[in-house]
Amino acid sequence: MSIKKILIIKDLYLLFLINGLVFGSLSAQNDSLIIRAETMVFGVSQPYTTHYQFAQRWGRVDHTVGAQAFTSVGFRYNKGINENWSYTLEGDILANTAFSTHQLIQQGYAQIQYKRFRFWAGRRHATIGLIDEHMSSGSWALSNNATPIPRVVLDTDGFIDIPLTYGYLSFQAHYGHGWLEEDRFISAPWLHEKSLFLKAGGKFPLNAYAGLTHFTLWSGVHPSRGQLPNSLSDFILINFARNADEESNASPGEMSNALGDHLGTIEMGLEYDSEEYFFRLFRQTLYEDGSGRRVFSRNIDGNYGLLWKHKDESSWIKGVTFEFLTSMWQSGPGWDTDRGFDNRDFPLGGRDDFYNHHQYQTGWKYFGNVIGSPLFLTRERVRILQLSEFPISPRGIASNRFNAFHIGLEGRLNSAIEFRQMITYTDNHGTYRDASFRDFWAPVDQLPEDEIYAFLPSLRQIYYLSEIYYQPDWKHPFTFTAGLSFDVGEMSNNFGINLGMAYQGILKRNKK
Repeated sequence: MSIKKILIIKDLYLLFLINGLVFGSLSAQNDSLIIRAETMVFGVSQPYTTHYQFAQRWGRVDHTVGAQAFTSVGFRYNKGINENWSYTLEGDILANTAFSTHQLIQQGYAQIQYKRFRFWAGRRHATIGLIDEHMSSGSWALSNNATPIPRVVLDTDGFIDIPLTYGYLSFQAHYGHGWLEEDRFISAPWLHEKSLFLKAGGKFPLNAYAGLTHFTLWSGVHPSRGQLPNSLSDFILINFARNADEESNASPGEMSNALGDHLGTIEMGLEYDSEEYFFRLFRQTLYEDGSGRRVFSRNIDGNYGLLWKHKDESSWIKGVTFEFLTSMWQSGPGWDTDRGFDNRDFPLGGRDDFYNHHQYQTGWKYFGNVIGSPLFLTRERVRILQLSEFPISPRGIASNRFNAFHIGLEGRLNSAIEFRQMITYTDNHGTYRDASFRDFWAPVDQLPEDEIYAFLPSLRQIYYLSEIYYQPDWKHPFTFTAGLSFDVGEMSNNFGINLGMAYQGILKRNKK
């Protein structure tokens, strides 16, 4: 039997097992579950999708293919055991005309919850970072852009009051472990993840928050060195970003710096919550090493934004977000270490190379999609866009230096029609590594005369999306979607449409 068939059987068995648990429980309890189904078709003027046809759709659309369609069916079941304990089962099967087997189970997880603390295992639609999922350009930590990664996670259900602070201090946290795919430069690496957010203000309308997320790609099988460090002692090292044991088969860079590929975000903001409106002023900063954590000195990169939401559901405008994003500095153009030649007076420890790593060369991706912000361009995307010559680097992110402006808006025309609009302007500069070929020091606006680099000069691009959602007043809850998107600029000119239909209802069964 082929590996492909084995994977299909394994995924179907998992979903049938979860369904059996759900409906078996329903036969004896007075509970309910949500069932849903969705289908969507995409048309496009190029042999690849527009940006917003694939971005932030949980990896359900293949950006390397033009016209395509997907269908998904799923459920969510929640059972309250008593006033403190509950459990949840949720699953979705996805079929796309452009996919093979890795997307068969789009979601499939089981969760047990005690009060506001949760433990869950499986694939789940869950983002990390205090960024609005529906209107934002995407979280720089873990967004809704890629297929959900199989994980086991202990987390909190939102913010929880800290004891003895009378509700004026609260926290939100998570700690987890995940498994990435085998088809990578480092095969089947593990993912370590954690986050902690603190909020002050409580019942006051004005609150302040700050938080830190931390992710590490580690372990896996190297193509020449074999199995990489994965012992319990190695797990402790990656938790605290410590250097590898010199007697292990880790790379020299991991022995002098930190074991694994570390990245994360530092987040801070202010929130104002009134009876009518909600405001959030925020900054989300990406870091790759110690220099990147100096958010008030060396690290000026990040997503600087403002979110506004109207609490009146009948309001024509329900929410707006404005974002300015920059990843240009990356701790500066100075070399990461002393290489024995002129560093042009820039401090060492620069060229952080966001979402890339010297050993985990596939980068911060899962099944071809960026795990964080989709404004970072993968090497596959650059090839699909057929840009002019650029260095054939093995690293997975071809452009991680950009400036961008983003506006997102959502609202309603009447009780049956809602809409969403997003427009993003980007100025893409490639990477420090590719621009200087890593063999000599060169400013990013200067290359030898015989070299050609696609992102010199930089490439400017606009991405646009408009979607309308129609919910007729029928007995059964259907939603019809119509979308228009286009990309215009120096990288691509592409026009696309999408049409979809979704059903979501509640199935009830009475206790015997």
